[in-house]
Amino acid sequence: MPTTWEEGDEVVAVFDQEGNMSWFTDHTTLDETSKSLVGYSLINARSGKFTYYGGQTVSSSGLANGSAAINSVNKTFLKDQWTGASPTLYNIYGEETWFVPVTDGNGLLRELALVNAKNPQILAHHKNKASAFASYKNLLVSFGSGQMDPTGSAQQKEIQGRIVRVSFVSEGADLRVKWMMDNSDKVFVVLESQYPYAGFLQAGDQVRVQYVDTEELVVTASKVTNLTVNK
Repeated sequence: MPTTWEEGDEVVAVFDQEGNMSWFTDHTTLDETSKSLVGYSLINARSGKFTYYGGQTVSSSGLANGSAAINSVNKTFLKDQWTGASPTLYNIYGEETWFVPVTDGNGLLRELALVNAKNPQILAHHKNKASAFASYKNLLVSFGSGQMDPTGSAQQKEIQGRIVRVSFVSEGADLRVKWMMDNSDKVFVVLESQYPYAGFLQAGDQVRVQYVDTEELVVTASKVTNLTVNK
């Protein structure tokens, strides 16, 4: 039976790489107390073709359904009284993951949450999409003790070097800072809300950066220390 999400619409519009739209919903057992995913379906919005994905591949993996993902989000934002709505299942960094918009009492979007379907305790959120994904990637590596690896080569690393180029981009009330270093091909990124001294970084500064190293060119710094000013 289709999972009852309680909050928001129980079907979500999704699009493939060619821009074709389908309606998505997930399915659970007939036991109304169950939080297990046994399958999901897509209905082609143009043709009405119904396709159900389930069987051994989905049901044996013990995945949490959309309702369980919403519950995890609601518990996270209990103090703010924000709630999750319209969860959509994606394959993110090789992990089945629920993408859940977080809204306030007026229905306004506040943050974006990523909930791991295998372990809903692995939950990352941020008002910025890129930061939410970066945080989720870090959690997959650290929380899983290396068992859940976004690219198959992820490691916690630290690098120290000199900044050769730096750029600043405003994102609403926040500031995104990107820089290149003289001893790495990576592009490092951090938000001012995560590192208050980010706005003072400049070419020539010696910095120490901790990050999750993957095959990706652009990486989000989990910790930054500006050695030049000792901040």
